[in-house]
Amino acid sequence: MKIFTRSMIALFLWVTISNVQAQNIVINELLASNTASIQDEDNSREDWIELYNKGAVSVNLSGYGLSDDQALPFKWTFPNVSIAAGQYLIIWASDKNRAVAGQPLHTNFKISGSGEALYLTNPSGTTVDSSPAANLPANISYGRLPNGTGSFVFFGTPTPNTVNSSTGYSGTLNPPSFSQNAGFYPSNISVALSTTEPGTTILYTLDGSEPDENNLSGTTYTYKNQYIETPGQTSGPLLNNSYRTFQYSAPLSITDRTSQPNDLAAMSSTFSFNPTYIPSFNVFKSTTVRAKVIKPGYLPSPIITKNYFITPLGSSKYSFPVISIDLNEDRFFGYDNGIFVAGKDFDQWRAANPNGSAKASQRGNYYLEVNDERAANFSYFVGGNEVINQEVGLKIRGGVSRRFQSKSLSVYARSDYGDDNLSYNFFSNLPYTAYERL
Repeated sequence: MKIFTRSMIALFLWVTISNVQAQNIVINELLASNTASIQDEDNSREDWIELYNKGAVSVNLSGYGLSDDQALPFKWTFPNVSIAAGQYLIIWASDKNRAVAGQPLHTNFKISGSGEALYLTNPSGTTVDSSPAANLPANISYGRLPNGTGSFVFFGTPTPNTVNSSTGYSGTLNPPSFSQNAGFYPSNISVALSTTEPGTTILYTLDGSEPDENNLSGTTYTYKNQYIETPGQTSGPLLNNSYRTFQYSAPLSITDRTSQPNDLAAMSSTFSFNPTYIPSFNVFKSTTVRAKVIKPGYLPSPIITKNYFITPLGSSKYSFPVISIDLNEDRFFGYDNGIFVAGKDFDQWRAANPNGSAKASQRGNYYLEVNDERAANFSYFVGGNEVINQEVGLKIRGGVSRRFQSKSLSVYARSDYGDDNLSYNFFSNLPYTAYERL
């Protein structure tokens, strides 16, 4: 017969209660490729792991292990830190290896974006929670839904240190393939879009806008070509333009579009009453194809952007580099918020100053800092070949020159958009091969 003492019973109960409490600590969310989420104390964006205490009492994690290798459960161990009931704890998976209580915690490993499991182990060596391996694109997190208890899903909007409440997705999708590279062609071409993902749909646009499943009927916006430049003039009407997304079904015929009516070139970029700079001839035009893959219950794929220039001269059309900027056109030319036009802000100033000097006003949408930066795709061609294609931020640059018909632009490479630099030697007389901004 085995005899249990009070101390043995007390120890057994303490261990049992501790194990039960430990089960309330879960790996709740993680981010493996952080270019736009929170920053650590060094102002760098690192991978992160969020733990959550779903229980009713605080749990001390001293001696617990966190690892990306099941065979090495104590690859990194916690210092004397606790998670209160219903609270969260962020651990940076940065490879910086910092484990000091009261300071930000950093593991001695990073999370592979191509997929690896994580393990949380109590001091006795029992795995109390784990997360499955998943291929994680940039800024897509992987977490439990419902918060703290559910299965792991993908989140398009990470929620570090707070409840997982955004829409969860079953998986991610790879972008579509294009049958032709971007560039200059001497004659018409056909571009086929394809995907190997089953049960998916390809969406595309031909006007530079972002493909959007909610824009299959088109979006109409207003712009204006005639402002009250001097007192006594009559303001022109608001005009309409639109952009639209299509569902792909057959190869796209890419032709020389010069004979088609001007679109953006037909819009005023100043407060002029008579914008004589609007061309009376059809300007040379490229064709932009932007496409993504969608599937119910899945995060949409990244958008792929390709610009095609059809001209008999082919790559010899221009002797200098060519830049293509693609974005929803109302972000530049829309009356309400377009940053390239005088727009609503100028009209509001004119209404309050009917006899004021427009040139002295420094008013117009292009002066509004709150609307200053716009996300866009930036493609750069040299000798007809594309050498850069990435998402960037654009701002109007300058003082008085902002009200000129042609405007200076600042181009920003930010991690929020994907790449944090523009990797090209733009200026042959300078040694730099990458730029954060131009």
